[in-house]
Amino acid sequence: MDCDGSIESCQIKFTVDKIDINPACQTNSVPPAAGNKTVVLTVSMTTGTLSETGAALVDTIWNPTSLKSLSPDGSVADAVPGRCLSEAGKFPFAVLPNAKHTGTVEVEVPESATSIASTHPVREDGGRGWVWPIG
Repeated sequence: MDCDGSIESCQIKFTVDKIDINPACQTNSVPPAAGNKTVVLTVSMTTGTLSETGAALVDTIWNPTSLKSLSPDGSVADAVPGRCLSEAGKFPFAVLPNAKHTGTVEVEVPESATSIASTHPVREDGGRGWVWPIG
């Protein structure tokens, strides 16, 4: 996102540093529903000078409601915000330009899910987002 043809030119760069499946839920939290699992993505993002479009979309990249899960049989399901872990350390919803952001994104997905995908609108260059294997 916000690239001029090469990855080096991108003003929004991120990595998934770690993926945890079904971590131990904290006291007074809500475990995943039957048939679902909790997925926690530890994410790092750096931003540069953002275009108007980039600034409008950057806050949605790691919002749990903008993610989908994919299963081997082709099933696609909405990821929903998880409620197993505390809010401490969660990825911020307000992403700033020229900054580094880190945190966790917790979602609940069907037990059969093997990948997480973004659901962002198609960009001018035809790019749509990404798919990350979760195991």
